[in-house]
Amino acid sequence: MDKITNTIAYIIVLFTLFNFFYGFSNHIQGFAMWHWYLIILSVTIGVLLFIKVKRMKLEQELANVTSKHEAIRLRFQQKDDLQKLYQCTEEQFAKLVCDLYTLEGIEDVEVCEDVDTSGYNLIYWHEGNKTVVKWFKHRPIPLNDFDVDDLLTTEGDVVTLSQVREFLGVARDYDIQADDAVILTTTNYADDVLEYAKRNNVTLINGEVLMQRMKRHHLNQNN
Repeated sequence: MDKITNTIAYIIVLFTLFNFFYGFSNHIQGFAMWHWYLIILSVTIGVLLFIKVKRMKLEQELANVTSKHEAIRLRFQQKDDLQKLYQCTEEQFAKLVCDLYTLEGIEDVEVCEDVDTSGYNLIYWHEGNKTVVKWFKHRPIPLNDFDVDDLLTTEGDVVTLSQVREFLGVARDYDIQADDAVILTTTNYADDVLEYAKRNNVTLINGEVLMQRMKRHHLNQNN
């Protein structure tokens, strides 16, 4: 309906302009009064179109502001969730991760009692494969709470390349010989870690993804 109205409005405006510059109404005396009617109608339609365009712009600006506020709200919610996850005791965190893997269909899950000696936190077997898991509980701290670009990402103490290399050495140790290696963190990873992990078949799970997976199974720090 709006397209039809706009098309008719443009035709009327063009006809009025043609009539104004070329004196079309002078050739047909019976339509002399239409000249002024069309001018008035064209001005009215022009004003309505102008109002419509302004309204559309205002609606778009409102949608952008709403989207920005929603992004900030979600980021603060994510920050709060990750902060609570970070504040879990080691036993609570281990239970959450074990419950997560169990709910995702992995039955044979074991938590390592002496992480300092073994170099990993958890080990599980699934479909004949042996996987070792190492987690890094870092505090999630946004760089700037008032910058939406920063609010949309999780910042804080990131997992470094040296930490990943050390863990990969543990996973490939003769006494362990894991088929797969997984690293979890409540924050994120340094940029150079991503390519290294991809080359060496190390699965990286950052805080945002970890929290999403836990929420999918209704897991939280109070479980």
